[in-house]
Amino acid sequence: MKQKPLFVLVAALGLAACGSGNKQKPIEATDAKEVATATQQTLRIDPATSVINWAGHKVGGSHHGVLSLTSGNLSIDKDQLLSGTFIIDMNSIVDKDLTDGKLNDMLVNHLKSADFFDVEKYPEASFQITSTTLLSDNYYQIEGNLKMKEETKNIKFNATITLENDIYTAVTDTFAIDRTQWGVNYGSKNIFKDLKDKIIEDNMDVQIVITAK
Repeated sequence: MKQKPLFVLVAALGLAACGSGNKQKPIEATDAKEVATATQQTLRIDPATSVINWAGHKVGGSHHGVLSLTSGNLSIDKDQLLSGTFIIDMNSIVDKDLTDGKLNDMLVNHLKSADFFDVEKYPEASFQITSTTLLSDNYYQIEGNLKMKEETKNIKFNATITLENDIYTAVTDTFAIDRTQWGVNYGSKNIFKDLKDKIIEDNMDVQIVITAK
């Protein structure tokens, strides 16, 4: 992995890119796989500078915001990513597009409720890498198990990983997941088939930004 300037973000379970109305096709989610256990140099994820950007879409609009990480690590061998895991604080849900404080609180509280992520019962989600493939210089396909609520599904996405001053930065391409595969069914087309013009879309856009040292 060559040393070069950190990947510059122009984008923002929203993002500047997602919040603008752009939508991604959902990636395939399959049964969970065996977690990668190879370890060489272990890097600790910095929760203060790591974030998950999300966007949810509905008819006539969208909402976007962020989630925080509580902990995690990456394993590197000769500057190549081998394995890793991180923990997501589901209580940290923030909406960034609603400027009215009352409406913002209503939305966030609804997202935290049992209708959506039920954070009182499931305060954490997690991601564990099952395999990595170096596609080109600094650019990886990452496969791993995403556990959210009571479901664990294996997903694939691509990420750019760069190194500067002993700090690794991983920035994924924006991708989409079908929230209903993790039991987040409120307003789903699968549940309310007669209300297709008044529902929340099943797919939510995600981008992950991680720094580790």
